[in-house]
Amino acid sequence: MNVHFDFLDVEHAPPPVSFTDNRETNNYKFLLDAFIILLLRDLDLLFYVFENEYKTMVLSKLMELPLTYILEEGQQLCEAIKQLPGKIDTGKLAFFGLFSIKNWFHKSESTLTKFYQESDVSSRYQFSGILLPIFEQSIIECFHLILYEVKNDSSALSEGGGVHPLTIHVFDFIEDLFDYEPMISTIQFTNIEEQKIATDTISLSINKSIFNLNEYIVNLIQSLRMNISHKLKTLIPDHDKTLQAIFLLNNINYFFKRLEHPSLLAIIEKNEPNLRSDLRNIIKISVKMYLKCYTPMITNIQQMFDYDDLHHLSDLQLREHDREQLKTSFSMVNAAIDTLRQQHLEYTVDDVLLRDQLRTQSKRIILDKFQIFYTKFAHKHFTHNPDKYLRYNPSMLDNIIDAFFE
Repeated sequence: MNVHFDFLDVEHAPPPVSFTDNRETNNYKFLLDAFIILLLRDLDLLFYVFENEYKTMVLSKLMELPLTYILEEGQQLCEAIKQLPGKIDTGKLAFFGLFSIKNWFHKSESTLTKFYQESDVSSRYQFSGILLPIFEQSIIECFHLILYEVKNDSSALSEGGGVHPLTIHVFDFIEDLFDYEPMISTIQFTNIEEQKIATDTISLSINKSIFNLNEYIVNLIQSLRMNISHKLKTLIPDHDKTLQAIFLLNNINYFFKRLEHPSLLAIIEKNEPNLRSDLRNIIKISVKMYLKCYTPMITNIQQMFDYDDLHHLSDLQLREHDREQLKTSFSMVNAAIDTLRQQHLEYTVDDVLLRDQLRTQSKRIILDKFQIFYTKFAHKHFTHNPDKYLRYNPSMLDNIIDAFFE
């Protein structure tokens, strides 16, 4: 809204001050409170000093200097908040401070209306109608900037493939927005659309629209999904499928659980009815991808089973080739378990239930096979150094898997 006090000169305003909390917006509300108190005092004094025909003129002159200052301060405050990095996390309090200023105007409406009527000042001095749109426009611009921040966040991968801070910040921010929903539903902004009405004629259509919070939240979640997908592709080597699976599982599982918030769930079911089923499928696919980390061990065990089926290893005297095959097989199983242990020291699974699910499914695909393998071959006399080749037994593997992600 391009409305200005025509007596104000704000061309040479000092640069905005950097801050991240709501102190500056609170200070601005104190400034507005003080201004109202002074105006009401001046209005009372003018009733006694001047006749009605001069009262409004004198009051208008008295208002000019403080109005100049208040407008400058408001514009600087809005600009400083728009320039804040991390408006969705570290600068969130400052951004939501804009709503507290909007709420100040709402609560002061009756007082201001009465003042305008009693003072009979012209519309250009009715500052609430000029200041409030500045803050509302700043809120709209910050919403767009936040969406841009989420789309283009380039922060590093979370440690161990855990839930990314951006994911947490976005859902915290969304839930905070619901507290301000009544105020957001009253924010209007101007749409300017070009319409071609003839071959060389363009018509500008200017419409007032109410900010659509539901649509914004859907866009925010879509942008977050795109960013997480981008991080997956660019920050994790393509060959590290296990870390990719862990990262996806952590973040998509977190998505899924945060969508259970009643207000958010209602929006998603109306605007993105397939989202939750899509997330379920991603979780299932990611679990399967994670379980492939056991493939080297399973493959080696199966190769030993196949060898035994072909050569029928004796429980008594083994041929040299058979002994070497068993040594190789147990060495490879040991190496596979060593690798699993080392890998899982680096992985993070934040959710307790997800952690238990991965452990349970891990045991389901590997423990029985390893139990059969160990029972069938560990007792055979294939080495004079059993400590070297029989480093792990099924009970030890069970305990190792229990310790994963701790």
